[in-house]
Amino acid sequence: MPEFVEALLRDWEDRFAAILDEVAGLSDRVRRSELTAQHIFAMDHDAEAALRAWSYRDPVVAAAVERMDRARAQNYADTLALSIDDPERCRVLAAMGTALLIGLQMSDRPVDRERFLRVVLEWAQTNVGLTVEAHRDGDQVRIKVVGPPRAPTE
Repeated sequence: MPEFVEALLRDWEDRFAAILDEVAGLSDRVRRSELTAQHIFAMDHDAEAALRAWSYRDPVVAAAVERMDRARAQNYADTLALSIDDPERCRVLAAMGTALLIGLQMSDRPVDRERFLRVVLEWAQTNVGLTVEAHRDGDQVRIKVVGPPRAPTE
């Protein structure tokens, strides 16, 4: 069983790392924000919630979840830094965003995707000043930033 667990976690981490690499390659703050949001909504939140629950009992799983949460928060902070010229505020907002995502994943079974979408879009508007439109395209959500993010020098 340990080999299965290691392979499962490696696959999850590799797929997540590929997403983070794709996002990190973007310097356009609007496109990066849109792509980050699209990936958030495309995630299998129920599967990640199950991994989180499993991590409470298994230190190997807990370590993988912690690595992914740190990488996620760093991605959020780096994305926010393209619009906010305050590294500490970016870190705080990234921690808030990560905590919000985890809370939404863990509070509903199955994850209520419509509620998830409304809450995350409100968080972006209230805390970052992003006005975001979301449109359903089948099972996917298309994200478009329609209001600022402001450039750090503005």
